[in-house]
Amino acid sequence: MKLLVLIAVLAATALAAEWDPETRLTDNSWPDYNFWSGQRRVAVDQAGRVHTVWYVMNSGLGTYRFQVYYKRFVPGSGWTADTMISADLYAESTFCKYPGVAVDSSGRVFAVWGAGSTDEGDDRVYVKTCLPEGSGNGGWDEASTELSTSGPSQEKACPNLAATPDGHVHAVWLETTTIVYRECIDSVWQGEVRLESGTGYKAYPVVAGGRDNTVHLGWYGRLGGSGFYDVWYKSRTDTTWNPTEEVSQGQRHQMYPSIAVNPVTGNPHMLWQCYEPTGNTRRVVHAWRTGSGWQPRDTVSEPGSEHEQGTGQLVFTQDGRGHAVWAGRSDAWPNVNQIRYSERDANGDWSAAVNVTDTSNTRERPSICGGSDSLPNDLHMVWTDYRMGNSEVYYAHANPSPQPVKERRRRTACSSQLTASLVRGSLMLPGRQEAMLLDAAGSRVIGLHPGENPVSRLAPGVYFVLSAAGGGRPAVEVRRVVVTR
Repeated sequence: MKLLVLIAVLAATALAAEWDPETRLTDNSWPDYNFWSGQRRVAVDQAGRVHTVWYVMNSGLGTYRFQVYYKRFVPGSGWTADTMISADLYAESTFCKYPGVAVDSSGRVFAVWGAGSTDEGDDRVYVKTCLPEGSGNGGWDEASTELSTSGPSQEKACPNLAATPDGHVHAVWLETTTIVYRECIDSVWQGEVRLESGTGYKAYPVVAGGRDNTVHLGWYGRLGGSGFYDVWYKSRTDTTWNPTEEVSQGQRHQMYPSIAVNPVTGNPHMLWQCYEPTGNTRRVVHAWRTGSGWQPRDTVSEPGSEHEQGTGQLVFTQDGRGHAVWAGRSDAWPNVNQIRYSERDANGDWSAAVNVTDTSNTRERPSICGGSDSLPNDLHMVWTDYRMGNSEVYYAHANPSPQPVKERRRRTACSSQLTASLVRGSLMLPGRQEAMLLDAAGSRVIGLHPGENPVSRLAPGVYFVLSAAGGGRPAVEVRRVVVTR
């Protein structure tokens, strides 16, 4: 049977960062959950330590089986053991759930979560801080500090954290239909500010800090008692909260936002999940704000795909590139959610979505952060994964991709400048540069080396050759490869 390879030369495009093989962080007989929604559950300090929080449902703890756990990666020694940081509240017969984490400009770690007398964990909001020390999990406060002041009379949800360059830390959470904000200055928590206290439905507030210490707040909900959900935004400049703005301008439900600030431009960006104007297909979309207001949204997941895309998160690295992760389906995995990723280059172009994971059973709710002082453009991600039949926490690290370039046209397939050709069932790669062969979903299939690469076992379909370029051409080139039999 003859194998044919037809090569069409495409434009050089923004490429996604290269993800290392994922690491399983928990290995327990009970479920470990690393979510909810837009909360940041992973953070990196200036020394390169990676901090992550999650909650467990461990029946071995008795009635109060929901508790908050933590571990860190210490450069040179690896990941530490699982540690219950809500132990003081567990001793007081309290349920603890839904944690978030942030690191301030001095390297102090802040963890926040919901707690209560029932397994809903929605009576109070607590915070605990840590100055990392040694190679273990040391440095945590002995006692948790209650952030909320209204007591169990007001249901609380979705506590979240962010830090600004001035050393301040910003906490937000939801109390019924009110968004509550508190600021930590010099280790002292300031009084509550109650925002957006109207009767309209609200959910999942998210917060980010800007390079000028501006506080950026997002959530989804509606103004009145009925209608579709939209994504909303509010910011604080100095000490003044600015008017609320609608971001999504959607026709149907717009939900589960994530917010991040580009450190190069200072502009806020939001990522969220939306329904198509008709039907039930959900996409991952993005919008950003300039001095003139919110710009038209763009679709990060495949615009024409019928596959469902779930909740995601957005972060910007110090080089000004945006990084979106979410759980979704694709042609490669039409029935199973994988963790997916796309990168926004400095020109505002999103790379094709790729699957970071490639295993059976589903996964959900990824959380992502940027790197340390020495590796500011690295990426760190955690998520909840069910591949082993139990809910566990997984982690992956990515190196930044080569500096992306604007998409542009290159020579057609009849050119003599092709980077690869087929000779008797082998893909011939000229020159001295190695390359990669990706499938249509963006997953790596095989590495390619200069010369002959056997490809006779490839299934028919569309593939892409990613190769380094030279001679004044863009740093990375993409070639489309169609395999037929």
